[in-house]
This record gives sequence, C-alpha cells and structure tokens, in this order.
Amino acid sequence: MSVTTQEFIDAEPTSGKQRLVVFILFLVMLMEGMNEIGVAQLWGTLATPVAAGGWGVSFEAITVIVTLGTIAIAVGAVVAGTLADRIGRKNTLFTGLIVFMVFAAALSFAPNVVSFGVLRILSCVGLGAVFVTALAFVGDLTRHTSRARLTTVVAAGAGTGGVVAAVLSAALLEDVGWRNILLIVALLPIVVFPLVALIVPESPGLLVLRAKSPDKVRKALHGLLPSRDISGVDLVTVVRSEEEAVNPVKTLFTRGLASRTIVLWVLFIAFYATLNFVLQYLPVLLEHPAPAGPGFSAEDASIVFAVMAMGGVLGALVISVAVGKINPFVVIGVSWSLALVLLVIIVLVPASIDLYLVLFGLFGAALIGGTAAAGTLPVLTYPLSARGTGTGAATGVGGGFGTTVGGFAGGALIATGIGTSAILLVVLAPVGLGVVLVTVLGALTARHVRGSSTPVSDKVTVGG
Repeated sequence: MSVTTQEFIDAEPTSGKQRLVVFILFLVMLMEGMNEIGVAQLWGTLATPVAAGGWGVSFEAITVIVTLGTIAIAVGAVVAGTLADRIGRKNTLFTGLIVFMVFAAALSFAPNVVSFGVLRILSCVGLGAVFVTALAFVGDLTRHTSRARLTTVVAAGAGTGGVVAAVLSAALLEDVGWRNILLIVALLPIVVFPLVALIVPESPGLLVLRAKSPDKVRKALHGLLPSRDISGVDLVTVVRSEEEAVNPVKTLFTRGLASRTIVLWVLFIAFYATLNFVLQYLPVLLEHPAPAGPGFSAEDASIVFAVMAMGGVLGALVISVAVGKINPFVVIGVSWSLALVLLVIIVLVPASIDLYLVLFGLFGAALIGGTAAAGTLPVLTYPLSARGTGTGAATGVGGGFGTTVGGFAGGALIATGIGTSAILLVVLAPVGLGVVLVTVLGALTARHVRGSSTPVSDKVTVGG
C-alpha cells in the first residue's frame, strides 16, 4: 500500500508523543512572547527622566526602535521560512532561538539607548524566525484533523507569554530592576533547548522532499508514533524541481498558489495592522481626556488593557477547540465579525470602567484570539514543500508590513486629535476587510483541495 508521510501520520489518533511535541513548541512560543512583550513593558521605564533613574528616552526614539524591531521580525520570518524548507525545521528553530536569546540577554547590559536599540533589532530577527518555524513545525507533525486546533494552541503560547511577562514586570520591576528582568526572560529558552533536541523530531515529509535516507525518515516517524510498526516502510523520493529548489519564494506564485498568496498577504496586513494598533495605543486612547476620550486614569487604562490581553489568551484557547470541529476559516471569520460588532458597541456606549472591562475582555477574546488562530492559515493554505516559505512570507510581508502600518497609522490618527470614538470607527475598516478576505481565502483553499491530488514527492511506500 502506497501512502504519503502525512497519510501515515493521519492513520492513527494523535499520540501522546505528538501532544508532548506540541507542548514543547507551545513553550517555545511562550518564551518568544515573554521576550517580545517583556521589552515592550519597559518603554515607560526607559522614558523616565535621568534624574528619576531612567534614560530619558524620547517617544520618537522609542517609535524608531519599535518600528525597526518590527521590520527585523519580518526579515527573520521571511529568511527563516525559506531556510526551514531548505535545511530543515529543527536546525532553523535552533538558530532562531540562539539568535534571540543571545541578543536579548545582551540587552540587559546595554549602556545606552543606541546599543539597546541595535541589540533589540538583532534579537527581533531571531523572534521572527522562531515564530514562523514553530508554526510550520506543528503543521508538519500533526494529523490533518487536529492540525488547525494544535497550531492555534501553539500560536496562543506567544500571547500567554505576553501576559506572563506583563505580570512579572509589574510584580518584580521595582524590586529586581529592568536589567535583571530582561536577563531572566532572555535566558529562559535554555530550558527548552534539550527538550527540542531530544524529543522533537524533524518533519518526516520534509526529509522525504530533501531526499534524506530512509532510516532518517523512519526515525522521525517513530518519534511521532512510537506505537506503530514502521520497520517495513520504504521511501520513494522525488527531488523537487530545479526552479522550486533555487527560488522557493517563487513557488508561492505557481501551481495555483498565486491567488491564495496575495489574499493571504493582504489579510495578514489587515489582521496585524489592527492588532498592533490596539496593543500599542489602547492605553493612550483610554486615557484621552474627556470629551474627546474616556479620560481614564493610567491605572484604570492598564487594568482594561490587561483584561483585554487575558481575554485574548482565553479566546485563543476556546478558538483552538472550535477550529478542531468547524472549518477554521469560518471560525476566524466569525471571531473577527464578533470583534467588529463589539467595536461598534464600544463606540456607541458611554465610557464606563465596569462596562469597558466586559466589552474589551470580549473584544480581546474575539480579535486577539482570532488573530492567534490566523497563524494556522498559511499552514492550511500551502502544501508541505512550500509551508515554511509560505508561513514565513505571510508573517514577514503581511504581518511585518501590517504591524508597521498599524503603528504609524495609530500615531498619525492620535496626532490629529479627532478623539477616541472617531479613531475606533476608523479601525472598523481593516477589521471588516479581514472578515471578507478570510472568507475568500477559505473558498480558494477549499476549491484547490477538491481539485488536487497527493504530490508524488511526498510519497512513502509501506511494505511487508
């Protein structure tokens, strides 16, 4: 009987070993989220005047560092996506972890804002690489019926890490100082290094595509499904086309993938522009004095933001269950539609801390949770041979550009002084666009799946 490697993985329910691998990848994403948000929590401290123990960093300088860091994440994602398809998921993941850990740890010793900015940008290259590779990895190592759910769970690790980092910063900043917090967060990946090295196998399907030895593929399959007898597996390897091997990015615009790639990139621009705007500027909008804004205190604004962030984590976990039972494209579309409705309600109702806690908690669950689940879309959209490149390109081009646009647009809108409600009404546009595009992408992907056949390059033969 001839089956592909994915069909072999799909033959049995998810094993305990696969769940353990997913948990390890969740921990990797948790470390990534802690590092990314941990630094963001310190901008206020670094902006404190020198006389008060800070560096007196200007808002303009912080904006430059944040923007360049976002671009660095995009670069890391694009490069890592291509490397993951060429040299393997595991090697790329290790490289990303080392890069972000080394430069993030060096941040704690930075003597001034210039060196701090340079080190932050370099660490962001590693962050982008880790994010993309972990998502591509879980897509390769799980059965198709649970792929969307488990990819969403792993993606939620970043948001969970962000909440943990925010809590740690609030609890320890005054006692241990920002340098020690950064060092602790940066060195935590040391814990997951041996777990990744000893437990997480390389992608079996990718090993086939890279024409590796049958023994290596058998070992990888056994690492995922130890209870299965795979001693009789023979491999039939077909090398990828010369064009695909030389220019993997070009494959995203061939074999019927062009329309899906364009829609996915624009979708990610809409998603991440909205998410970055909300995460960066919500506290400022809530503190905007009446009558232009709610006029909340800094403490109340922080509480609303924290509730929204926790709602995002819980929403991602709920959505991870839903995408295992319902079409993921439908689930994400409904989630963002709910965010659209909640945003309209927030604009229309009178500002109240109690009401805002409920509304923004639900809004976070719908918007942040839905965006976390969007990490599954490249995994579901692209075949194995283009999965790493496709995930990296979508995150780098779409996510990177969208995050940059969201940051700049938010600052420009606030500078106009048009008020909180008017600014939130503007945000309705990218949210609505996201709902439309995820529906279109789902239709394009479904049409391709109905008309596709298993690529011969991913075949294995089970003998005996």
